[in-house]
Amino acid sequence: MERNEFATGTILWRGNWVDKGKRYMPFQIYKNDQRYNGWIELTADKEAEKIILHRMAISKEAEKDIKAGE
Repeated sequence: MERNEFATGTILWRGNWVDKGKRYMPFQIYKNDQRYNGWIELTADKEAEKIILHRMAISKEAEKDIKAGE
């Protein structure tokens, strides 16, 4: 989600998360050349201009999938 403000005062929000409810965003962390998968559940609130982090998780085992919401 990206906020664009123009010289006219017009504000335009763009992106895949505009006007969406709770969504899941995947992420990966590398430690000792091993990949750990995780997810973040969040809401993008354009009126308040903030992102709300609800919860998150990361696999305890390297190279293993983790299902969002579990």
